[in-house]
Amino acid sequence: MPDSKSEISDDAFSHIWMCIKDELASLQEKAPNEQRGQVVNPISGAVYAQNTGAAALVFAADYVRTGSPDSLSRARLALEGLLKINIYSGLDEPKWSRLGWHNYKGSMFATGTLLDALWKAQALLQIGNDKQDFQPLLRYLETCKISKGLYTHDTFKPGQTPIPVQNTTAIALYLMEFVSSQAGDPGGELRSECDSIAESLGKGQRPDGLWPYTYPLPFQRMAFYFPAAWPFFGRLPIIRRYLLGAGDTSILFGDMVHHCLVLYYLAKSASLRPQSQGGYKHTVSKGWGWLRDHLINVGNGELKVDFSWEPAPTCFRYANFSDTSTYFLILAMLPFLVELGVISIADYHKFSSGVLMHVEQCLLNAKDCPTTIKPYEGPDEILKYILPRVGEASAWKGALLSEFISNHAKIKG
Repeated sequence: MPDSKSEISDDAFSHIWMCIKDELASLQEKAPNEQRGQVVNPISGAVYAQNTGAAALVFAADYVRTGSPDSLSRARLALEGLLKINIYSGLDEPKWSRLGWHNYKGSMFATGTLLDALWKAQALLQIGNDKQDFQPLLRYLETCKISKGLYTHDTFKPGQTPIPVQNTTAIALYLMEFVSSQAGDPGGELRSECDSIAESLGKGQRPDGLWPYTYPLPFQRMAFYFPAAWPFFGRLPIIRRYLLGAGDTSILFGDMVHHCLVLYYLAKSASLRPQSQGGYKHTVSKGWGWLRDHLINVGNGELKVDFSWEPAPTCFRYANFSDTSTYFLILAMLPFLVELGVISIADYHKFSSGVLMHVEQCLLNAKDCPTTIKPYEGPDEILKYILPRVGEASAWKGALLSEFISNHAKIKG
């Protein structure tokens, strides 16, 4: 591990790292010959490009850390496998229902997290493409754009009325900030759109710092400031519908992993745009403050995420409740929070060590689990209702851990 005077436990990190890397190597070897180099998702049983991009980053990061020729070979194989896929025009995301697996077309989450991992892997291996054409990516982003500064989860067709989703809007922000930093923005169109997204994410954040899953309407944002009246609104169906919203569109609806997704990609976008850090910092600070207040010190410095505030499902549904990817998002965002001046170096060491300790002791190599990292953390009465998700795989968690350790060397103190 890079020498940065860290208080991070080498043993905890190394144990987690080796388990994830070995799992991904095994899943890469299971890919059929015609998809050599790609990675099989352990939930769907099929090759999934998002997992391949995440694995490429894990192998690249391991090569940089250890000089392992095997890791370098695996990283290159994964990157070569991705060249056969049109990843810049929107990646489909497999989802399960009672009728079986089907694809959500043009998933912003799948596309954005894949490209994020791909670009980082290329940078670590010093593989660049000076002639990269980002136009297909920008055209794809338009297929998810609802209005200026607001995006939905997947590509939608004209005539449809999609819901603006805050975490995928944050991912769109990062993709455009990256394109602007790499290819320039002669007309200023990307910069204008990024400004609009940052403004939307600021307005869509509750005063307590939480980002609801969907973007609230203007009159719903007014209800943010009257939490004492929420129980009263709940007794009146019409008022509840228009002020609080219903179901997943409620200003009260959210979950930890999607809040952390917004926070991570907003903080990461700020790192690409230092001249605007002042505007980003206020929103990021509020989001971090809310997250920090939902971390529980269970003793000896170990930190556990409080998922108890999340909705409790009463029927089978596709959901991210109690999602342990939250821990890896926290690790990945911490270096960016230091860079922004949101947390101190001492806090960086405290939070990273506490999270790693909990992951190693409570989430690693769980029994009766198809993945290295236990995908959920919560009571059976909640978890029994969550339908299978390709996101349960360890690949993206490994990519986030790679992001953390790659940036860890930059933290001094």
